[in-house]
Amino acid sequence: MRQSVRHVYVSSGLKTDYSDAMQVSTGDPVPVVAWARDNNLLTEQGSSIREINPNGELKGEITSEKESALMEPSGCSDGHLVFAREILKTLSVTIWRSEGNCTGLHRLTAGKRDMFPMCSPDAKTVFYTDMTFLPI
Repeated sequence: MRQSVRHVYVSSGLKTDYSDAMQVSTGDPVPVVAWARDNNLLTEQGSSIREINPNGELKGEITSEKESALMEPSGCSDGHLVFAREILKTLSVTIWRSEGNCTGLHRLTAGKRDMFPMCSPDAKTVFYTDMTFLPI
């Protein structure tokens, strides 16, 4: 039997041996980590996206609805969060945005396989990759 466990650790970088590193994630493995505004971290855990501060305190969470998954979080300079949402029933992936506190969900795209969202530096544009015609 094989098991993979991944956690997120944060260090101030002031100690060359990183002995001040602190684990800030718990539970499900964390395949994606991104910075959010105010030095918080965005983590993809299970089918949810969590915003946690460098001390490990949960600041907000976007939980997926039944038969869906949230993935690929990215923070924008204006505080918004962008992410991909997969709907299992339709086998589609679309791009969504939320407020910095993980509320106010708004769908941005209606494609079939829109992935890897990222905000422009001024946060006025969201870039993503349309993977519809790329082989799996």
